[in-house]
Amino acid sequence: GSSLAVALPLTAVCVALVATFFMLLTLLAGGIADDDRARGAAMVADVAAEAYRVGAERGDYHWKGQAFRDYVGGTSGAWDAAFCSWCLGQAGFVESGLVGRYASVDSFLARFEHDPSAGEVHGPDDLAYVPEAGDLVVRPFGTPEARIGVVTEVTADGSHVTFVSGDAAGGEAGSYDRDADGYGGYVAAGEMRAHDGATAYIHPSYSADAVSAHD
Repeated sequence: GSSLAVALPLTAVCVALVATFFMLLTLLAGGIADDDRARGAAMVADVAAEAYRVGAERGDYHWKGQAFRDYVGGTSGAWDAAFCSWCLGQAGFVESGLVGRYASVDSFLARFEHDPSAGEVHGPDDLAYVPEAGDLVVRPFGTPEARIGVVTEVTADGSHVTFVSGDAAGGEAGSYDRDADGYGGYVAAGEMRAHDGATAYIHPSYSADAVSAHD
């Protein structure tokens, strides 16, 4: 009788220890995943900011975005999505399969709306969402068109975001400047209130594999 009485508490202690161990492993894994996502997001934001800086320094602001259009297969239309694909690709997230070489905003939205494991889409009614650097921001551009860019900075209170977008009005004059064939647009930086003018924020699940491959 006494041995049974001792065995029951010991069993309970062992079960509790095992449960605690697995809980700690889960918390640790979650923390590592969060760190990896943050590192990946920072990489994407840095790529976008650097592309703008280089274009501004050169003075052409990547007018017409030929390099980005070539990256996705030479799309002849709006190249803002191509620019975002290129930014994610430079950080390893096209190679990792997180996104493809997209030539449209709809392709980005479809990717993340149809596969929640790839990330989250926060619509215009989700006013509680605080954007982060590395997010993708979708903004209206005429009807029914839209433009997509990369969030590069967010104010400490989350109220304003800075973003970089391709196929936008920009350059020295802040204009679009089409050529004779109708192609134009620049890589441009902008700032806005976080929830004024954004129709969606895409919050990708940047993975450890892609980050570690580009360390």
